[in-house]
Amino acid sequence: MYHNSMRNMSWGHKYKGENRMKKLGMMSLLIIPIGIAINVVCRQVTQMLALPIFLDTIGTVLVGVLTGPIGGMITGLLTNAVRAATVNPVSLYFAPVSGVIGLIAGLASKNNFYSNWIQICIVGLVLALAGVVTATPIAVIAFGGADGSGSSIVTGFFLATGKGIWQSVFSSKIITETVDKILSLIVAIVIIKSVPESTLVKFPLGMNKIQIKKS
Repeated sequence: MYHNSMRNMSWGHKYKGENRMKKLGMMSLLIIPIGIAINVVCRQVTQMLALPIFLDTIGTVLVGVLTGPIGGMITGLLTNAVRAATVNPVSLYFAPVSGVIGLIAGLASKNNFYSNWIQICIVGLVLALAGVVTATPIAVIAFGGADGSGSSIVTGFFLATGKGIWQSVFSSKIITETVDKILSLIVAIVIIKSVPESTLVKFPLGMNKIQIKKS
């Protein structure tokens, strides 16, 4: 009986795994690498221009909106893994931030929270808050507040005014994350608006996104 139970549990886990893959769908699996590429390229551009924002979640949000929380989270996590392996090892520390952003973007889409620009702005603020809450402790604990990104310049400004390290990083992240995440979401929505409806309907949440095109 014990072996039968273990066999049933094994089959159950296998079925759940296959079910998740079916929920993602072929189009979702195809767009995830595209989302990762968008993230990596946009981050490289902001680094070259020494901007205090990242724009490395545009692809993550795009995939999350079209496929849901699982696809968004996978895109975010893999983006940081790719950048850590090819460009900057520091990116791996911030993988949880990207994963959470993709998760929230997907959950908002699953609950049809992109029907108008007011809702889109609200989601943008939620994404920014999530970025602040997750990125601040990583930046302080792992890097002493100086993680080598453009936002470290803003952190340095607050430190120069006499604020403590936690307050300086938190203040810096509020500014940079708010601009970064709202701008990233808007760019992702603009991209979706340019996609034909015949293509959108092929994604798991594509039907919901047709409302975005009409808003």
